[in-house]
Amino acid sequence: MGKDREIKEIIHQIEANYRDYYQLLSKFVLEKTSSINSELAQKLSNFFFRLNNVEDEVIEFRLKKIIDVEHPYFPVIDPEHIMLPNGKKPLTVLIQDFLKRRHDLIKFLFSVPSQDWERTGVHAVEGHISFLELVQRMAKQDQKNIAFLKKLITQAA
Repeated sequence: MGKDREIKEIIHQIEANYRDYYQLLSKFVLEKTSSINSELAQKLSNFFFRLNNVEDEVIEFRLKKIIDVEHPYFPVIDPEHIMLPNGKKPLTVLIQDFLKRRHDLIKFLFSVPSQDWERTGVHAVEGHISFLELVQRMAKQDQKNIAFLKKLITQAA
């Protein structure tokens, strides 16, 4: 498969994942939070708080850094930072933040020239990892997250 085609396919997958997230989550943004099962709302809030923190780390300090810096170093993501309490942000805000971040990610991916998808950073444990590999991992993790959210929402229904 050609590099440009591989890049287009991974962006297409990220877009499809965004649509899946949006379809799955739009009812939580449109409904009043008080009408949502409180146990589900708490689980979703915790999930999106952690996910937003991970996404900040991956997008801001890995993907964008690979483009801006030659072979940047990536430390292991600090689990204590990811698990910090969510500061009482409402679920709707957490979901809106996530969806906006993903929309911005798609625009960013389209703006990256194809030759930059080969740029690498150095991970503390895994060694050299390319921009393309990071985006592929995000797409795969999205599939796991979407399946988890579907299961969580179905169980609460």
